[in-house]
Amino acid sequence: MARTVGRSPEEVLGLQPGADIALVRKQFRDLARQFHPEVNKGPGIEERFKEISAAYSALTGGGEEDDQWFLIQGGTRVTTKRGDGSTEIVFKDAKMTPITPKARRLGKG
Repeated sequence: MARTVGRSPEEVLGLQPGADIALVRKQFRDLARQFHPEVNKGPGIEERFKEISAAYSALTGGGEEDDQWFLIQGGTRVTTKRGDGSTEIVFKDAKMTPITPKARRLGKG
């Protein structure tokens, strides 16, 4: 499953590139408590929680083996609803550069 986001995992978690793993874990725990859908019932909370979890997974090497992050430059963002109610985000005419797991941990693209 490809993760296509306009922000890096560090940006999602509010960290500087190359942050050490202890800081990544601390920031994830703080944000997860703040944005957990069982704690906060506001609009968009569940999507934000999923984004935070995916960013943490990308930085720590957890998650599915086929997860891949991309740096997206340019293009047009198109959001569509799938038949099952989930949202799909597609970038038309964008330059997509894969970010390797090692580069994600080191803060490099």
